[in-house]
Amino acid sequence: MKTDFVANASHELRTPIAAIKLAFETLSDVYQDDPQQTARCIDIIGGHLKRLEDMLQDLLDLSRVENAEIKPEIQPLAAGEILAGIEQTQGPIAQTKNITLQLQIEPPGLMIQSDPRLLQLILKNLVENAIKYTPSGGRVTVRLTEHEKGFKLVVSDTGIGIPPQHLDRVFERFYQVDSARSSSSGRGTGLGLAIVKHALHALQGQVKLESTVGRGTTVTCLLPGDLSKAPQSFLDHQQVV
Repeated sequence: MKTDFVANASHELRTPIAAIKLAFETLSDVYQDDPQQTARCIDIIGGHLKRLEDMLQDLLDLSRVENAEIKPEIQPLAAGEILAGIEQTQGPIAQTKNITLQLQIEPPGLMIQSDPRLLQLILKNLVENAIKYTPSGGRVTVRLTEHEKGFKLVVSDTGIGIPPQHLDRVFERFYQVDSARSSSSGRGTGLGLAIVKHALHALQGQVKLESTVGRGTTVTCLLPGDLSKAPQSFLDHQQVV
């Protein structure tokens, strides 16, 4: 598995690096003579550099959540503060795409028990995915609610959805549903849902994914309030619908 991981990582990193190199060489030749081509090359470099940064950050996040020696640091958290952090980081991105980001807490003033770093990692990747694959004018909704044994986190969108044949593989590392559905500089790293899976596993959480092509996707995460009393996670047999 480690060999396959390194091979996949190398392959994924090679493409943007080659594109950056070619764009830079072209830019060096034409920057004085062709302003339009210069601007185009700069855009290419910027897009691929952003993807490299995202991929390297995702690799770091994945390596951390996969480390069995790192134990969750459970503490009381205000649900409002957790969602405020998501609004601060993801709100501007949604606004740029003309997507409505709705944040809901039930009941108001909800307090939860969890590891703030792992929980933010789960939310960040789920909301990023939802925004990325939701067209302009759509909606992404994040809900934190009480659950009988802890709390429930639901991220839903009105995006393009996932075809049924891909549902049982989307939590795999580097798995892309359709690499052609967005430009190489704009598509994801293929690591976001793998990070979510391992972060949930560390928190002994459960996940359910529902999606309809053309109508959107909903990811539901159930997390315990007390890890010492939590049932065995079924993430190794994730439930997908």
